Amino acid sequence: MRSLQAFSLSVLLVGGCGQNTTHNLDNDYGNANIKLGNPSKATTDVSNVDNYLMLKPEYVLSYSKSRNLANWASWQLNRSWMGDAKRQNNFHPDPGAIKSESSAQ
Repeated sequence: MRSLQAFSLSVLLVGGCGQNTTHNLDNDYGNANIKLGNPSKATTDVSNVDNYLMLKPEYVLSYSKSRNLANWASWQLNRSWMGDAKRQNNFHPDPGAIKSESSAQ
């Protein structure tokens, strides 16, 4: 019985090694910041107002118009992004965000 189990396991392991496995992740839109997937299946369609995908060179996020905030954000951080600039308080609204009724005025 043990030899049959060992044989079956070896067939499974060896049989799986020769296959060309391709992971079917979500579309990464050519952006390194979303290589691990799109957790909410956000899209770049502007009619998708509560799960709108905003692709930036520095980050990617899913935006919700009704909540006026991000559902999630994803970015890649490594030493190549580090610089010597001093910290600034330079925050401003993103002009690419879908305007909510209250902020459109």
